[in-house]
Amino acid sequence: MKVFHIGLLLILIGFIMAFATVLLLVLTPILQQLSQNTAVVGGGGCVIIFFIPICFGFGPQVFIWPLIIAALVLAIATMVIGYLIYRWSVKTVEELKRV
Repeated sequence: MKVFHIGLLLILIGFIMAFATVLLLVLTPILQQLSQNTAVVGGGGCVIIFFIPICFGFGPQVFIWPLIIAALVLAIATMVIGYLIYRWSVKTVEELKRV
């Protein structure tokens, strides 16, 4: 049951991050335009399929390193969570075999 809650929490955090990103993409150019009379838009995102992160971005080159770091962090987190789920499932199967 804990794995279900962890998965649900990760999905909820993902939706909150996506909502915050869209909100920032909309508000940042408006605020910049008001203060400097210029607008520069940039953004990025990562999609994880199994343990492979696919990151994308647009805008100035300032976003390249944060996206690379985000991809590495997401890949490591996904591998750790996958390993923990694997270990938990093996332990559960062992307990079921004893019964």
